[in-house]
Amino acid sequence: EVTGAALAWTEKGYHRSPSTGGLDTTAGPVAADLATATDGPLTTVVGRLAAGLAARMRAGAPPINVVSCDNMADNGAALSRVIHDYIRASAWPDRTEILDRLAEAVAFPATVVDRIVPATSDADRAAAEAALGVRDALPVTGEPYRQWVLEDSFGAPRPPWELDGALFVPDVAPYQLTKLRLLNGSHSALAYLGTAAGLTTIAETMAADWGERLVRALCAEVAPT
Repeated sequence: EVTGAALAWTEKGYHRSPSTGGLDTTAGPVAADLATATDGPLTTVVGRLAAGLAARMRAGAPPINVVSCDNMADNGAALSRVIHDYIRASAWPDRTEILDRLAEAVAFPATVVDRIVPATSDADRAAAEAALGVRDALPVTGEPYRQWVLEDSFGAPRPPWELDGALFVPDVAPYQLTKLRLLNGSHSALAYLGTAAGLTTIAETMAADWGERLVRALCAEVAPT
């Protein structure tokens, strides 16, 4: 029995309204999905996920965890909001019952994910083929550092991800704030000042004689907040 689904499809795919944070039902792809027949093909992840969860609710399936791994603040609440909004805006005659069941049987824990995964290059493909002995067109590479923090609010059994370093905490907000202010803040500072200095990449800015000093000074100033 499936008890969890972890997903990431970037913030843009949530189709959130900038003014409300809820689902933008006027967005073309969302509106098209809402107008699609019950058994018709859906094009948005929100529509597909909502339809899949609705099918589980109708079947009386056990509870499930839906874990957003997208790099956005309050990702669990954001995902829950757009799914609920989609179902509420649907033409499904049983949408009220589905929403009631959803509140009891689906958990949307918040997460903080931190690992840089660069775009796949030809060098990555060659390295993967040399190591594995098979040709992989889309090997995924990542930096050595990784962090995955999950809100411990699961409503169904979950894998023991903590055995591989994941952190389960009551509140991810402190980790989220640390990442936004220290990591994202450093990236922004490097980008802005690097551009002003005539540099073109973060790597070039870090290699400048002032790059590392900038990051260390910024983090020292921001960390107490």
